[in-house]
Amino acid sequence: MAKNTYELIFTAVDNTSKSVKRIEGSVERLNQKTKNANSALSKIGAIGGKAAGMLGKLAIAGTAAAGAFAFLAQRNLAALDALGKTAGKLGVSTNFLSEYAEVAKEAGLEQTQFNVGLQRFLRRLGEAQKGTGTLLKPLKELGISVKDSNGNFKSGTDVFEEYIGSLAGVSNESAKLRLAFAAFDTEGVAFVNVANLGADAIA
Repeated sequence: MAKNTYELIFTAVDNTSKSVKRIEGSVERLNQKTKNANSALSKIGAIGGKAAGMLGKLAIAGTAAAGAFAFLAQRNLAALDALGKTAGKLGVSTNFLSEYAEVAKEAGLEQTQFNVGLQRFLRRLGEAQKGTGTLLKPLKELGISVKDSNGNFKSGTDVFEEYIGSLAGVSNESAKLRLAFAAFDTEGVAFVNVANLGADAIA
């Protein structure tokens, strides 16, 4: 039996209502997904912000560390350059000067004081090689020859180390001080301390 006009209208309305509800449900689900996506993006943004902040701090720390390293490297290079110039002026190796710099420091002797005392010793050694000067007699007293077994002059650093070693073996403190002053002048007392440290401190 054919549906009358009212039945057709109600059926159409009912179908339309169901479709609308389905659409509304889809829209609601879409809105929820959108909210979830926005929430996820917000979290990602927050994490990204924190990561960016951490990266920024790491970059700042890295820059500071690089600057500090460059400063230390420059200062060390300057110190090495000064050491090389002093060694060249005294006629000794940089290795010799750096080793005794540590010993001198341990003995309470400043680097400049050590350099002055060494310079005086080498100058007086040069006089002794000519058979004159204030160091000639102390060298003989300590049994130190300025020449090797082949008759060649020993290096200044070799004679210096012999002198320091022999000075350490002098038991009489007054004699030790006298011999130190003869070689190093006013730095004599400090060089007695260097001698008293012994060869172990130099090795």
